Amino acid sequence: MHGRHTRSVYAWKEGPLVGGKWHFQVARGIGIAPGVAVREVLANTGIRSGELLAREVIQNSVDAADESGGQRAVRICFKFIEYQRSVLDLLDMGKDSEFAARVVSAGFGDLGLHPLNAILRRSDKIRGLLIEDFGTRGLRGEPVDQSSDVHKLLFSVGNTDKDSAVGTGGSYGFGKSALAICSMLNTIICYTAYASENGLVKRLIGGAYLKKHKYDKQDWSGWAWFGEAKRRKTQEDVQHPVPIEGDEAERLASKLGFDSRDELSTGTSILLLDLADDVTPESVMDGIEKWWWPRIEDGTLDVEVIDFQGRERIPEPRSREEVKHFVEAYRLAIGLAEPTGDHQRASRFNKYRNLELGRLGLVRLPVEQLDDDQEEPQLLGRVALVRKPRMVVQYFEPRKRLDFGVVGVFVADDDIDRFLKLSEPPSHDRWDPQTQRVRSAQDSDAGKVVETVLKRIKDQYREFCRTARPPFDPTRRLVEFERLLGSMLKVAGGVPETGAQSPDPIHIRFSRGPRAVIVGDGSAKIEGEVEIELGNRAKIDAVSAVLSAEAFIAEEGAIEKPERATSEHMQREVVQVTLVCEDQDVLGENQIRIRLSKCHPTKVIFESGTFDSEWSVQLRVRVEAGDDGLPEE
Repeated sequence: MHGRHTRSVYAWKEGPLVGGKWHFQVARGIGIAPGVAVREVLANTGIRSGELLAREVIQNSVDAADESGGQRAVRICFKFIEYQRSVLDLLDMGKDSEFAARVVSAGFGDLGLHPLNAILRRSDKIRGLLIEDFGTRGLRGEPVDQSSDVHKLLFSVGNTDKDSAVGTGGSYGFGKSALAICSMLNTIICYTAYASENGLVKRLIGGAYLKKHKYDKQDWSGWAWFGEAKRRKTQEDVQHPVPIEGDEAERLASKLGFDSRDELSTGTSILLLDLADDVTPESVMDGIEKWWWPRIEDGTLDVEVIDFQGRERIPEPRSREEVKHFVEAYRLAIGLAEPTGDHQRASRFNKYRNLELGRLGLVRLPVEQLDDDQEEPQLLGRVALVRKPRMVVQYFEPRKRLDFGVVGVFVADDDIDRFLKLSEPPSHDRWDPQTQRVRSAQDSDAGKVVETVLKRIKDQYREFCRTARPPFDPTRRLVEFERLLGSMLKVAGGVPETGAQSPDPIHIRFSRGPRAVIVGDGSAKIEGEVEIELGNRAKIDAVSAVLSAEAFIAEEGAIEKPERATSEHMQREVVQVTLVCEDQDVLGENQIRIRLSKCHPTKVIFESGTFDSEWSVQLRVRVEAGDDGLPEE
């Protein structure tokens, strides 16, 4: 597709100046958000900037898909480029520009720019990213028209006109936040081509999002637009963005590295200049494969990433360990595959009134695919939530105690797409029945539909985890259960003072386990070995101590702190723990007396009674040293 771009540094021949000009808007009136507010909308999602960029950019391109000639794949290219520093002059940001003067005079903090931005850093090379989509309609309309695509993308915050459009992802107004976050200069440059009644329209226009600031004895709003370079007559003229058009737009786009466009290649190209550190080919690829694999599987998204060396990379979601199992569940959910055993399930939810809700696919992973020594899989134990745009909205946790051997995919029916869209916050990262847009919806069923979907996902996930068990192998460790057990294990210890200013230390370590093993059909037990000894700083050489261990069934998701062990907790269902100290010939249930020595560890083997392997079991081990406690044995 775009593999011909092999230069690591993008340059152009010097010639007549081809460029535009930045126009800054004054601060006037009340209730006008500063330009930097654009960045803050999605600044704290917890998703890396590169991943967030892939989510939002592809969503906007998918929403703008041109289906006039029938449904076809949207084509998107993320092309990373190193520019020469002269690119700043081309974009009216060079050392003699007003943009640079504002940065230098106000200071990066007052403008909301990254402190290492290219204007202040004076580096030779500047990292940039060109994002180009094809098979889309382009940014139609006039920038001054608040309902136009270009105004929503560059000059509005939180415009929700797309809420009522069928099958769209959300709002242009919030999508620009992900773009602005990725530029240390807080700027976006757009080149677009779209069909109109008068033929093909080509335009280039940009936006900058700064803090409110004072410059040249004037207060400024922080909003600026890049476009037509001729001098504006009045400040009122500056309030209305005017793009560069026609051949001039084409020439500037070519100098910036954009592909040329004609009637057969309408769409939008975006330049993000001076990239944030976490915007890399790898992070963008992660975002594509992690969040957009359903659309890639459907064959309606053709996307590639070209790195700084010109190497072309094609997303391969099935090659990702954390994603490939969801693809299997997705095929079950959309009916492309049928369950082949109890380890798989596909179900269509019953209607809510007259509305179809969707289908759920669930898969129990084979035990051998859960490596005993691997780290906890990031996404396993979750259900991917998907609706019409075919982006994963969220890897939903159906319950607090995750089953890492189970994955699922819920694909919403088109009947409820509008309700789910209203339930998504600006970051589009969950379905929340309590959002303001849901509460304000004309259809009072909106919130109830979202609640019903989430409850049914939880119920079916739990029931599947309970019944879809892999074949039992008594010789194999319960990897999932051990991960859970490790998070719950609490150890406490100490000895009374013996005249010193601080307690003598007791060292406790687990020399084996604790681990869970299956002992029968659906039953498990905990076993392991603990070593206890007096530390080198102890003022005594030996001491009598009481070792106690308690295990009880915890409420789902609950992890109690040892200091909160009260009589209330004792009322829970308790699992017996047998303790054995072979070298001292001591055996007991839940509690034994042992002798501790300095530098000579005492080994105690513990084994719990049996319990249902689906339960969460909390284990505590405690050592109390001194003459009180149990009588000597």
